[in-house]
Amino acid sequence: MKNVMTRAWEIARAAVVKYGGKIREYLAAALRQAWSEVKNANHFGFVVVQKLNGMLYFGTNADVEIAYYTQDRNRFGKLYTKRHVLTPYQTGTNKATGKAANLYRISLGMTELDFAGKATLEIKRGLLKWVA
Repeated sequence: MKNVMTRAWEIARAAVVKYGGKIREYLAAALRQAWSEVKNANHFGFVVVQKLNGMLYFGTNADVEIAYYTQDRNRFGKLYTKRHVLTPYQTGTNKATGKAANLYRISLGMTELDFAGKATLEIKRGLLKWVA
């Protein structure tokens, strides 16, 4: 519950910086957004470990495949989309659940991560938003 409130305050502060006004005006919507992030994140065992120096460190269950997409042009100039699967930089075991877990490190500038084709995590200016 503490993480939800902390996340809600982060979202509300970011909204104040972006749109102006007072934090109280944005807190209810920020709390709804933070709560939906927590509810959707538990499907994959997703946990944000740390945001540091433009990097996002997060962990998931080991059975989840995470990918991102890039667009490129072939030698004839035709645009195509390429799928890249993320490789974890560290593996281990979740002490709370006993399941195998993977730790990932990505740039906060990356725009979308695909979680096994079931959900997408959008990353915009360091804010994380789950899309079904």
